[in-house]
Amino acid sequence: MKKSLYLVLLLAGLSFLSLLVAVGIIRGGSSRVAITQEIVAGDQKAAAGITLSLASHLNGRLFWNTEYTIGDGGGIQSEFTFSSSRVSWGWEQWEAGIYIGTNSNVFDKKTSMAQTASGFALPKISADVVGRMEGMEYVETVRIGDYYEKYPLVFRVWGSSVQYDSYSKAVGYLTNFFHIPTSQDRMEVYVKKYSDDKYAQIRYLRGTKVYDSQSVEIADASTFGQDGLYYAYTLVNTETGECVDRGQNTGIFYCPYQREGFGLRLDLNEMKKVCDLPEGMVLLALALDEEENFLYLALEGKEGGSLFVYQLGKNNVLEEDRMPEEGMGWEEGIILREEIALGEMGETGSFCQMAVVDGGILLTWNDNSFSFVARKEGQHRLWCFGRFPETMGEYGSEGMKNPFPRENTCLFDGNRLVLAAFENWEDMTVRLVVHNEKGQLYDGRYQNSQDTEPGFAPGEGIVPQGARIWAPNSAWSMKKGDAIVTALKLEGKGAGN
Repeated sequence: MKKSLYLVLLLAGLSFLSLLVAVGIIRGGSSRVAITQEIVAGDQKAAAGITLSLASHLNGRLFWNTEYTIGDGGGIQSEFTFSSSRVSWGWEQWEAGIYIGTNSNVFDKKTSMAQTASGFALPKISADVVGRMEGMEYVETVRIGDYYEKYPLVFRVWGSSVQYDSYSKAVGYLTNFFHIPTSQDRMEVYVKKYSDDKYAQIRYLRGTKVYDSQSVEIADASTFGQDGLYYAYTLVNTETGECVDRGQNTGIFYCPYQREGFGLRLDLNEMKKVCDLPEGMVLLALALDEEENFLYLALEGKEGGSLFVYQLGKNNVLEEDRMPEEGMGWEEGIILREEIALGEMGETGSFCQMAVVDGGILLTWNDNSFSFVARKEGQHRLWCFGRFPETMGEYGSEGMKNPFPRENTCLFDGNRLVLAAFENWEDMTVRLVVHNEKGQLYDGRYQNSQDTEPGFAPGEGIVPQGARIWAPNSAWSMKKGDAIVTALKLEGKGAGN
């Protein structure tokens, strides 16, 4: 009882302390926000009429929404609110992928661990190795193909509230459906027992794939629509990064599902192949635009990166280069519409993500490179490519890369592309650039007075609202490819030139 009382008093004290901090900041005038512009390069007239919308918070209780308009006659507006209960953020995003293993355990990329031989991802191997074991510890390298002609596979959807129908049946179905050969792949199996007695219980069992010039890994991507998900994968050589064909069933796949509240319910036995992938290219990303019925695929080959545009029909079935059958309307015919080269991107950095935005598609690389493909009346073309300014060095302070590749916002009006991102993971300073088709027109920094509030260490003061990758005081639930910034938006209130 006393412990419960202490907890109640502690929570009440923390709430009161937060209220005191809020009152102190408001009385100090910090409910007002000032933005200072620094022209780094170019002419600010290129950004005239652009409005930066910034949302910030302190400890999930104090909130600011600020708008700053660039150019002559522009101004700043800021609204302040307070919440007695603390607000937190998280991601509501799903991700799908195939993994090597069984319904009891899987290899997550390169390594799998299990406590028993039967629970191992490839139980035929573990049981055989354990049977030959002598002593307390034992290590053996085996050829996987001596036990499995093709990899046992599972398909998982990561996200909130995902339910499967007939999952055990789907394990066998997907193994035969994707049929990824084990080829000459090898595995090192390590076993450790409690004692050297022949019948002693296994304490630890680990299997690790041996990587050599012939080994492969899965490069995959997924995108989720209202009624189903699209998934694609390729096999990639682990040394060269080039596409590998082992005779596996590679392509674009579709699996329908039902939405139940905030979650999904699906039957993986309904997974179907809807078209092949272009040969010899490695998959980078998938994106879906259901309003325009487009599916976008970013792939990379020896000649560089390309964006492939597929037109979707009513039944969510893709058939590459198919012309409508006689008597069939164009809305039901599914075709590969366009291939757009993405320019000389990612010279020093790997691909990061692809996003469908108003007027086009933005693709980013981890070295701050980007490509923008414009869309007008159903047609696509590479509009510009370049490199967003480095704001934290190659890896930034504390080994973290720049936010731009993952957290950015853009505005395209047909004449100019405006890109903006926070400069680092710890404060509210924004970097903004403007491009036309020929190149960069303007580069500016927009410093926020909230970054200089006294009494706070870096990253512990006023920070952007929303769940941020690597940022302090935010929920950690990200999967690869996630990037959600609710704190930074752009609006256009002028004509670009």
